[in-house]
Amino acid sequence: MEQISAFLKLPFNEFTQKYVKKVGYKFSLIEKPYNNEYACIFFDKETKKCSIYDVRPKQCRTFPFWDGFRDTTSEDYELLLKMCPGIELDKKDM
Repeated sequence: MEQISAFLKLPFNEFTQKYVKKVGYKFSLIEKPYNNEYACIFFDKETKKCSIYDVRPKQCRTFPFWDGFRDTTSEDYELLLKMCPGIELDKKDM
């Protein structure tokens, strides 16, 4: 969060008040409505790109290589295919 606030040239406290929410014991970037779902607050609807790409959080840098998506028979994998169609395995690779 400190890297993002510096990137945006915002004091840390201002950044967290404007862009962060507490979820249980953790913190998360807020989301905004997008195509009848939700997108990260830093997703640019016009360019379809991340506006903080150079300092994006670890969760974003490691997507779609999350443990929950490793099982290609799970419902999570089907959801992943909708979010990131480029990961679909070729039938010959299965």
